[in-house]
Amino acid sequence: MDKFWDGLKHSSAFSFYFDEEGKIIPTEETAYMLYEADVFPFTVFAKELQSLNDYCFMLIGQVEQETQERDMEQKEMENRVKMGAAEYEWMISAELETGKWKWLSDITIPYAVILLYAFLEKTMKYVFHIFEEENRFSERPRIKRPYLYSWIGGILGRSSEEVQEKYPKAFAILDECRRIRNNFAHECLEGVKLSGDYVSQERTLSPSFRLIDFINVITFLLNKTEEKYL
Repeated sequence: MDKFWDGLKHSSAFSFYFDEEGKIIPTEETAYMLYEADVFPFTVFAKELQSLNDYCFMLIGQVEQETQERDMEQKEMENRVKMGAAEYEWMISAELETGKWKWLSDITIPYAVILLYAFLEKTMKYVFHIFEEENRFSERPRIKRPYLYSWIGGILGRSSEEVQEKYPKAFAILDECRRIRNNFAHECLEGVKLSGDYVSQERTLSPSFRLIDFINVITFLLNKTEEKYL
């Protein structure tokens, strides 16, 4: 499995119970935080993020299972061809099937990134408009591209530049996610920037972050947003 998926858990891993002394005991040890909320509409956002987390968890699990099965099938066919027990065309068919699932595995990474990026965008836009409707801004924040950064800055009471300077690690991940999203839409489904011919170029994406790092960023921003809302 690609390191991008390391540490990803089903949302059930974030549940907990109380011991005899009333101490909170987590069901599992996790390497990231998954947003939770107690006040509307943030309870809706929490459920959506948890659902997207589980969708990504199940999606990569299925893709990886299929990829492993095709790899085993191809190796078996290669051995049978060497022994003269299978026709060469069968091995070619197995190789094509393996290649198909390898490609699907490659594009699952940018797909998960843009799905979560879109969730964060629409959520921050929604909260920003709530702040507008309730006249929470003494002066309407200046909105410029990327819109997401302006919405976050406006909600947190800072300019787009100030909020990026205050949380550089979070915005470094957001910057990379935004580039992946743009490459996915305009370059190739692998989410990379093309530098040569589409067909002949190696297009496997290798993000500098894990998916759980991105989920941590989203959780952090939602917590900060909820604090401002309250």
